[in-house]
Amino acid sequence: MKFRYLLSRLADDYPEGIPGHAPQVAGIYLAWRGLTFTKEPLKHVVSYWPERQKAKKMGRVGIPEAVCEIESTLAPYRSQSEAFLILAGHSFGARVLENAINEQDASGRCPTMHDYFQQLHRLANNARNSHAVASIEGIRRLPNLPADMIIYVNAATSSEKTRERIAQIKLDCPSASSALICNSDPLFLAFTSTNDLATGFIMPVANFVFPDLASDKFHLISAADSPWMHTHQTPKKAPSKTCPAGESICFKIAHENSEPVEYYLPRIAGKAQVPPDKAHPAGIDPFWIFNVKSNLVDGHGDVWNPNVVNMLTVILQNNGHFQAVHEAAAKVAP
Repeated sequence: MKFRYLLSRLADDYPEGIPGHAPQVAGIYLAWRGLTFTKEPLKHVVSYWPERQKAKKMGRVGIPEAVCEIESTLAPYRSQSEAFLILAGHSFGARVLENAINEQDASGRCPTMHDYFQQLHRLANNARNSHAVASIEGIRRLPNLPADMIIYVNAATSSEKTRERIAQIKLDCPSASSALICNSDPLFLAFTSTNDLATGFIMPVANFVFPDLASDKFHLISAADSPWMHTHQTPKKAPSKTCPAGESICFKIAHENSEPVEYYLPRIAGKAQVPPDKAHPAGIDPFWIFNVKSNLVDGHGDVWNPNVVNMLTVILQNNGHFQAVHEAAAKVAP
C-alpha cells in the first residue's frame, strides 16, 4: 500500500468537492532507499553514517524549496479552510523532512516551522514580560502553520529537535494560548514499531560509535523510541467490540482470515505538553509520540498497510483543521 492510499481514504470522507479548486487533501511523503555499503553482515550499520549526513544535507538544500512550492500553492486554500496538507517522512526520509521544515526561510516567501516558532517565541516573550496588547494581537495574527499534520514513521532521526519544540511550547503557550499550535491536537505525530531493528538497534549503535553532535547532541534515538517522551501508550485492544467510553481515537486492526478487532490509543495522563487552561482543562497535546507493535507495523518498512491507514484516518479526522475543511466542503456540496 502507498501513501496515496491514506490521502484517498481521507478525500473519500469529504462531500463532493468544490469545483475549480485545488484538491482538498494533499500530502508530501519522503522515504529513503539505498545503501552506501552492500557487503554483509554490516551493510546497514556501515551505510548508516554517510546516509545520515546525506539525509541532513538534502533536508537543508533542495527539499525546502520543493516543499515551499507545494505549500505556496495550497496556502490560499488552506487559509480559507478549503485544503488540508500532510507532510510525512519514513526512516531517513523523516530526517530529511525534519531538517527541511526546521530550516530558516531567508526569502520570507515560505515561512517554515522554524520561522513560525521564532515568531511565536518573540511575541509570547513580549506578552509575558509586558502584557502588551500589541503582542497579544500579534499572536492572534500569526500566519497559518506551514502544514496541518507532520508525521514521522519509524524515523531515523534524533529526538533533539522534538525536545526543543516541546520545551518551547511548554514555555510559550501559557502566554500565547490563541496561537494555532497551542490548540493543535495533534500537529506532530511520531510512532515507531517495537520490532523495527533499523531504528531500535542499528541507529542507536551507529550513533553511539559516531554521533552527529552538531545536530543531535547526545540524543541518539528518535522521540518514538524514547519511552519517557511518549504521550500515548501502545494501542490496546478494546475490552468490548465498541470503542471504550471517553476514547475518541479508535480504529480496527485486521489480519488475513480473521475478523477486524477494535483498538484504541490511550493518552498518558499528565503528558499533555501544553498546560491546561479554561478552554482546555485536560491540556492540549500538539505532539503525539508512541510505539506500535508488529500487529500494526511489522518491522521497518511496513508503514502504509491498511491497519496503519485505519489508525491515521481516525487521528486525522479528529484534527481541528481537517474538521473545518470538511465542514466548509459540506456547505458548498450539491
